[in-house]
Amino acid sequence: MKNSRLYLATVVICIFIFIGNKNVYADSSDDIIIGNAEVEKIIEEVCLERQVPCEIVKAIAYKESKMQQWYSDKTPVVSYNGNYLGIMQVSSYAGYDNVKLKNNIYYNLNAGIDILFLKWDMSINNHSVPKFESMDKSIIENWYFAIWAYNGWLSRNNPNSNAKAYQETVFDIAVDRYGAEISDIDTSLLPSSGLPAKRLIIANAETEHKSISFEVIEPVESIYPFVDIAENWAKDIIFEMYEKELINGITEEEFKPDDNMRIDEFCTLLSRYLKLSGLDTYENRFDSELTIWSKEHVDLLDENNLLTIYDNDVDFSKLITRGEVAQILAEYIIKFDTEGKYTDVSDVVLIYEDLPATLKEEDLYRIKILNKADVITGRDALTYAYNENITRAEVTAIIWKMMKSIILN
Repeated sequence: MKNSRLYLATVVICIFIFIGNKNVYADSSDDIIIGNAEVEKIIEEVCLERQVPCEIVKAIAYKESKMQQWYSDKTPVVSYNGNYLGIMQVSSYAGYDNVKLKNNIYYNLNAGIDILFLKWDMSINNHSVPKFESMDKSIIENWYFAIWAYNGWLSRNNPNSNAKAYQETVFDIAVDRYGAEISDIDTSLLPSSGLPAKRLIIANAETEHKSISFEVIEPVESIYPFVDIAENWAKDIIFEMYEKELINGITEEEFKPDDNMRIDEFCTLLSRYLKLSGLDTYENRFDSELTIWSKEHVDLLDENNLLTIYDNDVDFSKLITRGEVAQILAEYIIKFDTEGKYTDVSDVVLIYEDLPATLKEEDLYRIKILNKADVITGRDALTYAYNENITRAEVTAIIWKMMKSIILN
């Protein structure tokens, strides 16, 4: 494909390319303390590249860290419990390089923007967060629910029961400190307390305000290998996994990110990532006739006892569920986590209200492992969606998170 290997000098989306060219590291300069005016310019630059309202990112950065990457003694800004790092207070369990989160302001900003985009996409793809009728990213008001979710999609941020709700505070900071014009959200459309309905759709503000980050932008040729992922929430992840030759499209032109994934497709992706060695004596035990492209991968996983959840008569052409993905990935972690880094789940409490009552203790144990590793959590705070199908984009993102955060002997 003509675009699959095309790296443009003006690539504006791929975070790994972008941050690689920035050198504001704590260990690379004797003068790492950056004033707020310079930080604002950095944020504007990053937001122009990533196409996210800089007014919002500035306000979040101020709310989270007073817009500081480092304290005056040149040590990184870290929360009191050590779990949140740098200017955007990114979780140390979010799958990023924690050393870079502490020491590279560009890396930290981009990680925070990644998370903000994931929260935005909760309205578009998972429908687990309310949205506005027109979800134009350039409109500041449209980011209201994404900002709410950035701090946790929690009832404490309902403005009708909390005058200091996180997203309201962020909007106030954007107006008061950074001169943004933002119309008030009609909070009468929200419940008096608790979380609003997931699929709530709110009319756009009568007067909308466009971010300065969108006023001037030069169009660039798509860097993506598939024509149908440019607007998908996992586009950068799909791009990276494709470049690493871990995933393929349904066709040469299309990835079909929102299609649900089949069992044999998942086995193929997982096997490519794990790169397991096989046993010459293995004999395939499954009755299902496997595709040519999946047979070797299914065999390797089964040889290593990672497909024990399936009986011999499983149909590998069927769609895989979130629960099946969780059980298989947890089985891999159990097998190779010899130090108990992820398998000690004594501190994990599951609060999901929809987990099937038929799940056994060992099933819940595996769910806890994936929660602790922050690889698979719920669709929202209280919903796990254990028996629901899972999209190709979601699975790709899960394996990507495994690749970034799981370190086993």
